[in-house]
Amino acid sequence: MPDIVQCPYCPRKLQVPVEVLGQQVQCPSCGQNFTAGAAPPPLTPALREHVTATEPPIGARPETLPINVEDIPFVERVPEEQEPGDVEDWRKVRIGVSLVYYGLAALLLAFIVLVVGGGCAGAGGRDARLLGALVGMVGLLGLVANFALNLVGQVFCLWAPPEHSARSLAIIALVLAVAGPGLTVTGGFVTLIELVSRTSRAMQATGPMLPPDSPGVGPLLSNIGNVLSIFQMLAFLSFMRAAALCLRDGELALSVQPLLALAGVLAAIFIGILFLSATGGGVGKALDKLGIPLLGFIGIAALLSVIYVIWYGRVLAQMRSALGSHILRRAGER
Repeated sequence: MPDIVQCPYCPRKLQVPVEVLGQQVQCPSCGQNFTAGAAPPPLTPALREHVTATEPPIGARPETLPINVEDIPFVERVPEEQEPGDVEDWRKVRIGVSLVYYGLAALLLAFIVLVVGGGCAGAGGRDARLLGALVGMVGLLGLVANFALNLVGQVFCLWAPPEHSARSLAIIALVLAVAGPGLTVTGGFVTLIELVSRTSRAMQATGPMLPPDSPGVGPLLSNIGNVLSIFQMLAFLSFMRAAALCLRDGELALSVQPLLALAGVLAAIFIGILFLSATGGGVGKALDKLGIPLLGFIGIAALLSVIYVIWYGRVLAQMRSALGSHILRRAGER
């Protein structure tokens, strides 16, 4: 049996179903929203003027007139704003972010293993060299695992909602994640082929030869691939910010912004290094002309890179946590 209440903004009586009590409803007469069953709002001057304008004429005593329940309209429930994305789609996005997170862990492990392997190889001795080669293979497997986990994870991120351009940014990041390493590896193979061809022609002293200082096509492809990988990093960070906005997690979105700025600084540094290397003069000579010590420049770049990787891992962990909380809440509302 629905309750009969009076709109706090006009004299209209309304029927309120029991399941709507305590929720936001809308009066069909005056269009005002109010909480069904709640105490009326304070009578402000504007509200007093509105109520006075809608009061019945003097002499008409509606409270003494018989009430026909069928003539009393039902309240209209105010629809809640639909949150972007389906729960199942968000589960896929969380799997993708988790895989990217594990890929970052694999990359850090590979870096540590490669450093240890290099130290063992430089120690001298047959056993040390064998150990260094074994550790190097493990590090290489870690790099492959990083690439595979990162790629598959970004495929899962394609299920992000289109709001705030999250899905578009996920597509861009995935394309760059394929194109960047692909061009880098292709450039490496082309460089190797060019080196073999140049060596063979030098030994035979026949056929056209590239100038000694000519970088060839291989390094150019590798540099383009490296630049695309840098832009992929920026695209994925932008995707995480857009996903945080879709989750309505303003704090997480704000935490991504300074990380995105740091990634932009690192991108400018690495693109500058690639440009200086491609010009043929070398990074060291260019820095000498600018009065910047090479070791200091390398130290600053390395420090910023370490800060970025740690910060990036923290943001990925926060994103996984926010997605998990969002999925549990949405699933509980069903």
